[in-house]
Amino acid sequence: MLSTKKIRFITLMAILTAFCLVPFNAIAEEGAMPLEHEAGFYYTVQKGDTLWDLSNQFFDSAWQWPELWQENNQIPNPHWIYPGNRIRLFNKKWTESTIAVPETGEAPFFLYKPINAVGFIREEPVEPDGHIYFVDDDKFLVGQGDIIYIKPSPGATFAVGKKYIIYEKPPQVKMKDAKEIAGYQHYFTGIAEVTSVEVVETSPGEYKTYAIAKVTKAIRTIENGDLVMPFKERSAKIPIVESVKWLEGEFIIEEDHRNYFGDGNIAFINKGKKDGIKVGQQYSIFYQNKKAIPGTNNTVNLAAMDYGSIIVLHTEETTATVLVTQADKSVMPGTVIRTPVAMAK
Repeated sequence: MLSTKKIRFITLMAILTAFCLVPFNAIAEEGAMPLEHEAGFYYTVQKGDTLWDLSNQFFDSAWQWPELWQENNQIPNPHWIYPGNRIRLFNKKWTESTIAVPETGEAPFFLYKPINAVGFIREEPVEPDGHIYFVDDDKFLVGQGDIIYIKPSPGATFAVGKKYIIYEKPPQVKMKDAKEIAGYQHYFTGIAEVTSVEVVETSPGEYKTYAIAKVTKAIRTIENGDLVMPFKERSAKIPIVESVKWLEGEFIIEEDHRNYFGDGNIAFINKGKKDGIKVGQQYSIFYQNKKAIPGTNNTVNLAAMDYGSIIVLHTEETTATVLVTQADKSVMPGTVIRTPVAMAK
């Protein structure tokens, strides 16, 4: 007999599959948006759960547990998971994003509901407005609905109702050859809304201000010490625009630092606004083999072969955040991209 957890998961998958089969025009007529996802489906760990058992329950094979662990890099030891932990249940066919052409004559666009969870790489890190210095009830894992206390940075001001993106301290990211610095990765963990601003007297005549905020969305694991910056709503509806002709670039890194990635993963490329990159452009992932010339030490490039595609979700001056929309084989840092052949002519 199927367990309750497995029945729920199968039901969820059936709903999403049925949804994906609905024509776009029907969605547009009803004014609906695709069901929200966060690059996967999630399960909250219960007492007695193990990755071995969860793998067996959700994927019919306990031997899938290493892949389940790989998809949840917040778990340092696969033998120790605790009640309340959120486990991402990987699924290569997770995306409901669609390129569509409405009957109204509107230009084609791409729907990507979790757009506000997409981070970026910038040459210099953003100056944070503050950082989380205390979590209500001293919680180790912070989730939606939890209360956080924010210590403002010098000169920053907070107001009730204002929203902030929560993000980890940006690490420096280098290109694959480790010689060139690509910038600093801004990795979003959540969104919070300020509920009150308090002023306390720390010593006679000296006062300090702090903000109390409620986590309205947990994107990933939020931790004490995470930074905050003002939240700017992005549209999930991304118009398709013409790509730059004769452009070539490469992947810097995948957002979660996977060594190999593919369909549905977020990554960064080493081209940005200064190169003409815009949100909504599409590019091909390709490879080009070399062949040795007999009797010489020279090689010749063979014809380039496309095997995947990306769409641009966000741009910075020298980098862009992209979604891998299709890949026939694994992608990795250093893999090259180019203008689609049809668009380059």
